[in-house]
Amino acid sequence: MLKNNQFTSDTDLDRLERLLALSANIDTYAVELGVEGDELTWAQGAGAAWEAADAAAVVEDGQMDDAFETFEQKTKEVYSYYTGAREMLMAYITQFENPNDLAKAYGFEGDSPRTGRGLIAAISAWKDQHDFMIAEGLTPIVNDTVMTKLLDFEQELKVSLDNTKLEKLDSRAAYKAKAALFSIDSKKLTILFNKAKFTWGADDDRLGVIGFVPASEVHTPGQPEPGTPVHPEPVDLTVTYLGQKIVEVKYGPEVGAVSATIRRAKSGAANYVIIAQGLPMDENRVPYRDTDVPPGDYDYEVVTYNEANEPSVAAYATVTVPEEIPA
Repeated sequence: MLKNNQFTSDTDLDRLERLLALSANIDTYAVELGVEGDELTWAQGAGAAWEAADAAAVVEDGQMDDAFETFEQKTKEVYSYYTGAREMLMAYITQFENPNDLAKAYGFEGDSPRTGRGLIAAISAWKDQHDFMIAEGLTPIVNDTVMTKLLDFEQELKVSLDNTKLEKLDSRAAYKAKAALFSIDSKKLTILFNKAKFTWGADDDRLGVIGFVPASEVHTPGQPEPGTPVHPEPVDLTVTYLGQKIVEVKYGPEVGAVSATIRRAKSGAANYVIIAQGLPMDENRVPYRDTDVPPGDYDYEVVTYNEANEPSVAAYATVTVPEEIPA
């Protein structure tokens, strides 16, 4: 349900509700509002255009997440094979003179790399030494089966890595297009809203029919709706990225509160999901840690409840979980 006419603050769902109402009903009021030409064409198609842009962004975001997940799984698979092969080779080269030098030539310095990029570089170093031994007329230490498997893995990692880059670019492009459409539509909505207010008045019910909110029904952001039990916001709400896909949520004490619920959504989205509820608010409480959070920008919401299970005004904070794979 729309609560105000602050168009630039619309959530995705607010914008969809607003524009679908406008597109469905503008023809009825276009003449009396003086809406014609390009403005009418925009109003008639605005709902469908936003729906398509939003869907494209969601699809691309999902495909990017899938690509990163595929790359991560492939990295784990290659790491498992590489470490086994390396251990086998290390045991074999101990019989040679200067085994440490030979190990270094194969790139065996420190622990086995755990990142996809690191494994690609490690396999490449292994291949260089293998080719060098053949060129020098020496018998390769690594048999062809193992070397072929490693090279296949290297190629699969490269393909998967390239795919994550492409999907990341596509996702950014889709969100950029959506953001541009949001900005353009906000300006056009402002023009149309002022035209409708001038024609009908600020509290006319017809405003609601075409996606606006009459003055008497406007709800100010940050203020409770009529009849909503109110308590203070949880104090000192902070969210912090700790690394390893972990976000720490700290929420301070509140007089009369006995429990808390935490929800999370991608920044700018309206589809919050509950990640924890019934959390204690006593003096022994500890910060909540949200684990395995995919890369992206997130809004966290905390609502506390008293003994009567009445909610507080929600408190919000934002955090960025960086991507593990550099651009």
